[in-house]
Amino acid sequence: DLLADLEFFLGRWDAAAQLAEQALGKDPNHLTARWVRAQILTARGEYAKADKEFEWFIHRYNTEQFQEPEKLLYVARAAAEYARWNKLPDEFDFILNDLLPDAAVQEDCWQAHWLAGQILIEKYNKQEGIPALKRALAINPNAVEALTALALSSAQDYDFVEGNNFVEQALKVNPRSPDEIGRAHV
Repeated sequence: DLLADLEFFLGRWDAAAQLAEQALGKDPNHLTARWVRAQILTARGEYAKADKEFEWFIHRYNTEQFQEPEKLLYVARAAAEYARWNKLPDEFDFILNDLLPDAAVQEDCWQAHWLAGQILIEKYNKQEGIPALKRALAINPNAVEALTALALSSAQDYDFVEGNNFVEQALKVNPRSPDEIGRAHV
């Protein structure tokens, strides 16, 4: 549930785990609760258990073929983690060419463009990744995630002026977003 996700973000893992388990007790297919559980397991270093949780999203998608952008984003994020951990590069093609375009059908789904940009840059394709991040910002100019991804990309290119500009924009939106901004400060 969303409260579990918030508790995890705030670093209150025990509270997040308890809320996620309560939600899963009511609905074992609750995507947000599953995502939170996978994140908690990862943060605690229980990688084998987390890997099974990420794999669960792929099987669930194969069974249900979600169409809702929010659900597709959970599947895409989990599939990306699973692909990274298990060295499955072909999985990224499916994420980038099927899952995320289906999520982006909803015009305000900036997260699909942000995630695509993140993955493309991670896979050394800035030529497509940067425009994807900028599409996310065109939809939501306050998307701290996209701003910090652009800041990190700029820093990797040793363009610290541009990187700092993106960081400053992100800080104007949310000066208390340590997870995103802290990683991007250049």
